[in-house]
Amino acid sequence: MHFRTSKIKRLTRAFTLVEMIVALGIFSIVAVVALGALVKIISANKKAQTLQASITNLSFALDSMSRELRVGSKYYCEKNPSFGYIGDSLPSKDCSGGTDPSASNPAQSVSGSSVVIAFKSSKIATDNGGCNLAIAYMFDPVVGTDSWKLKKAVQKDCITGITIDDFSDVIDPGVFITGYYLDVVPTTYPSVVIRISGYAGVREKEKTVFDVQTTVSARTLE
Repeated sequence: MHFRTSKIKRLTRAFTLVEMIVALGIFSIVAVVALGALVKIISANKKAQTLQASITNLSFALDSMSRELRVGSKYYCEKNPSFGYIGDSLPSKDCSGGTDPSASNPAQSVSGSSVVIAFKSSKIATDNGGCNLAIAYMFDPVVGTDSWKLKKAVQKDCITGITIDDFSDVIDPGVFITGYYLDVVPTTYPSVVIRISGYAGVREKEKTVFDVQTTVSARTLE
């Protein structure tokens, strides 16, 4: 009888303090490793989402710009813009070799300046016999920073020209343009070279750098 009681006690005894400490130590190590991996996965996911958002936003803006330029005419590039662009009276004008051809980084424009490219679009107005309205894109410097915003304006009617108040942002506020290059090549079928560099994301760990370039040729004979 005494033998059975001792055997039952041996079979039902609890963990010792040393065993509990060892178990907790192993669990803590595994938890820390797993948590670190989870944090890295979350950070990578945020960066991937930021990259996707910036690329999608830039692609949409550049596709829209390229599509409108391709079916437009009378490309007018102005480094020191004076507004009042009217589609049917736009002269052709290049950027004199680009926004800053002498810079070591061709994507970097003249600091603090605005550059506008306006053109006679394929968009037909309904007033005054149906003129071709002007469309303008502007790289506008952000005050107090070394970045620019890409803005767009469309002529309202055949008489009223585009003014500074007509421009609005076409790129998400989370996308920052730190340099650009814009050049109009005047030929029989003029072309436009557009290069934009910058980054997306506010937090340092989530920043995604981009540098994109496209060339658009007009389909309309000048």
